[in-house]
Amino acid sequence: MCNTNETEDFYHFLAACPILSEFRIKWLKSRNLSRDQVIYLINGNNLQRI
Repeated sequence: MCNTNETEDFYHFLAACPILSEFRIKWLKSRNLSRDQVIYLINGNNLQRI
């Protein structure tokens, strides 16, 4: 699907895919995430009540 020739795994879609960067910017305030940031996020840290 992606034209970057990267492995399309969970990390790619959540943290690096350029097509999805607009969603990361809106919700996570960052264009890309590091692996450490992804681990922090999926561990449920820094979640706010909505």
